[in-house]
Amino acid sequence: MTKPRRYKRFSSEFKRQAILRAAEEGMTDKVVCEELGVSTRQFRRWRDELHLLGDDAFVGKGRGRADELTS
Repeated sequence: MTKPRRYKRFSSEFKRQAILRAAEEGMTDKVVCEELGVSTRQFRRWRDELHLLGDDAFVGKGRGRADELTS
């Protein structure tokens, strides 16, 4: 019997900072994703959600910054 897969959850702040980092001059999505350990597909979903919803994006149950650093 296999265990259910546990997905990493990221806070709204984490996602926004990742998107800002990729927008910096000389940065690419791929480099940011490698640094953060996030797939480029997931990263693009975050960016699309932010673009479509603006301030209403990322209202889920992501972990806080302190929790991300301890995991």
